[in-house]
Amino acid sequence: MRSVKILYEDDSVIVVVKPAGMLSQNDRSSAMDMVSFLRNHLHRQYIGVVHRLDRNVGGVMVYALTKEAAADLSSQAASGGLQKRYKAVVTGRPAAQEGELTDYLVADRQKNFVRVADKAAPGAKKAVLRYKVNVEEVLRIPGMTEDFSSVLCVLDIELLTGRQHQIRVQTANAGFGILGDIKYNKERTEEIFWPAARGVKPYLFACGLSFRHPVTGREMTFTEDPEWE
Repeated sequence: MRSVKILYEDDSVIVVVKPAGMLSQNDRSSAMDMVSFLRNHLHRQYIGVVHRLDRNVGGVMVYALTKEAAADLSSQAASGGLQKRYKAVVTGRPAAQEGELTDYLVADRQKNFVRVADKAAPGAKKAVLRYKVNVEEVLRIPGMTEDFSSVLCVLDIELLTGRQHQIRVQTANAGFGILGDIKYNKERTEEIFWPAARGVKPYLFACGLSFRHPVTGREMTFTEDPEWE
């Protein structure tokens, strides 16, 4: 597992780049997670979880180091003040170079699966994201069985809501699912990586995070480039 990169640290918050494959917080397994790592690194017992990334998705995250900071950042996350941006390699091309996806999602916690549903479905929650095709990004995807570059593209994505598996589910439902996502885009991923699809991780990365510092009030923005190789 790759080491954890620390982008910023003070007495209230720490901003890190979570490696793909590491849990955002403990799930009662023996696998290393970000909260345990930060406790060991900082020699602190309290680490406040403000938001999460799927285990196989890497990227920029902020953790609170005091309960007061956690409450403030959680409030920002709930009100849209915590802004999250992603890059994704998708199989297929959107009809428009940029746009907005709005769906209603229902999560099955026991199966760890999310589906698009009718607005009136029990438990349905509104999910909204904006995307833009990044025409300048150069793809270097090892392991592809042939040249699929004509049907792959990179999206810059901004989350306007924070639902479980939101980007993966919404893009797949729109016809341009995440490359490497064997849960929601299994058929296209296996076609591209066959016969070596097992173990492939989603080509999704949390590349940007902005928030207001819970103590100083200063607007803070952090960015990190994904490594698709």
